[in-house]
Amino acid sequence: MTDERRILEVLGRSGGGVGRHVAEIVKALDGDPDLSIDIAAPASSLVGMPKPVIDVDIPGGPVRGHRAAVRRLRSVFDDGYDVIHAHGLRAAIDAGLARRNTGIPLIATLHNLVRPDVSGFLKAWLYKRAEPIAVRLATRTFVPSKEMAAHLRAAAPAYAE
Repeated sequence: MTDERRILEVLGRSGGGVGRHVAEIVKALDGDPDLSIDIAAPASSLVGMPKPVIDVDIPGGPVRGHRAAVRRLRSVFDDGYDVIHAHGLRAAIDAGLARRNTGIPLIATLHNLVRPDVSGFLKAWLYKRAEPIAVRLATRTFVPSKEMAAHLRAAAPAYAE
């Protein structure tokens, strides 16, 4: 009998790099006899996953639909996961709220900066306020670059590399 670890990868709608990243993680690690990896994502995800996904709709916006996503994630977590790995700000916050009082560690990977010159002032302002929430809700937070680490240290003092 193995001491298999169950990991749940959580992501929102992704038609790009984040979805491909999760697909590659699952493809590379899911065959390990010590790991079992599931994916919670919208069934309509634009990126093909290497195995069926557990349908969870992480909303794209900052307000609507998140209560339903948190409820759905809580029911998925009841299936007995050892680690949750959320990808993206919204998935990290929803998974963080859903995992409260479960004892399941949450790893959050924040993949993108939302900059006012690209996304507009209002969206960047809202997301900058959400970053500290994601960091506080996670057991550990990762970012893919030094630029993002510097940004997150300034936006979320609880962030530690």
